Amino acid sequence: MIYFIHNTFNRPKQVIRHSLIEKELYPDCKHLIVYNNPKIIFEEINDITYFYFGDNKKHKAGSINSVYSGLKYLLENNNITDNDIIVFSHDDIYLCNNDKFSYYINMMKQYDFISRRVIDNKHVPDNCIFYIMMESFLIKPNLARVLTENYIYNEINEEDLLKDKLNSYSPEMNFGKDILSNTDKYFLIDINENVYGENDLGYFHIKNERGSGEF
Repeated sequence: MIYFIHNTFNRPKQVIRHSLIEKELYPDCKHLIVYNNPKIIFEEINDITYFYFGDNKKHKAGSINSVYSGLKYLLENNNITDNDIIVFSHDDIYLCNNDKFSYYINMMKQYDFISRRVIDNKHVPDNCIFYIMMESFLIKPNLARVLTENYIYNEINEEDLLKDKLNSYSPEMNFGKDILSNTDKYFLIDINENVYGENDLGYFHIKNERGSGEF
């Protein structure tokens, strides 16, 4: 079984459109959409669950809290086995190349985690090996349980985050450090820049301006 998690702050229609693409390709899958804006309204659709995980704590804190809150809620409210696969993606990401995506789904028989890692750009500190992108990734339930075992919903504040080379808060570095500290069964696609358009996992990154509404 594949469980898809999406996050959103103010794009309910967009994130549902992206979920329906996955549902068409994987009819037996289940979806969870996590959000931190109590004012948005979602259309009720079979096999899509919505979870409000708390008020927005600025963009970067909201980003990492959506990951951990989504994983925690999914594990606590479904009969998930370690043979299942969890796929997380942001609301400005949609599945566009199922050949690529299914290749990495099959690779999850060998790994606990698959994502992309930025290794050389202006944001990445020297010798940092854990700047891992959160916009789309695949994770096994056993690793997700370890990551969220002591997590409290929406508990991470921006000040809790590591800082990158430009002295900006970096949820990617916190997330990446957690991943590499808890498993050695990971597969990372190394990149220099996170660009818009189709990425290596088969997802398409829309150029929504941060904080903008529907696309």
